[in-house]
Amino acid sequence: MAKEALGAGILFFVLAFGCVQQQPSQANVTSCSDLRINPICGTDNKTYQNMCYAELANVTLANLGECQPPQQQTCNDSDIGEGQDVTVRGTITNGLVTMQDVCLNESVVVEYGCENDTITPYHVTCPPFYSCNDGRCVAGTGAQP
Repeated sequence: MAKEALGAGILFFVLAFGCVQQQPSQANVTSCSDLRINPICGTDNKTYQNMCYAELANVTLANLGECQPPQQQTCNDSDIGEGQDVTVRGTITNGLVTMQDVCLNESVVVEYGCENDTITPYHVTCPPFYSCNDGRCVAGTGAQP
């Protein structure tokens, strides 16, 4: 009787907390489906109904609950319009990356803009009578055409 109680206890533990076998089988899937739905997020960024299904897929626990979709990185430009205002030193951000417009030389500014949600550099020549200073074209200091 003690052996039967021990066997029943082990069976309860296996059904409640996970599957014993490493290789998926119909018996494992059936025992997993008998368990309560308790979503977990696996290290493969997929949501499993419970830990049993994750173990069947040889996936470890990343966190409790459903997986969250990856955060979208949106390219943002501080310049006016399309981000090609060479008279303004713009700042571009995309997720953790930040870039500021810079002078390539005294007449060319590297103007960063957003193209397809990606930071893209453009080399823009300052207009006549302008020169590049501190990442923007400044009037009155450039060469005449």
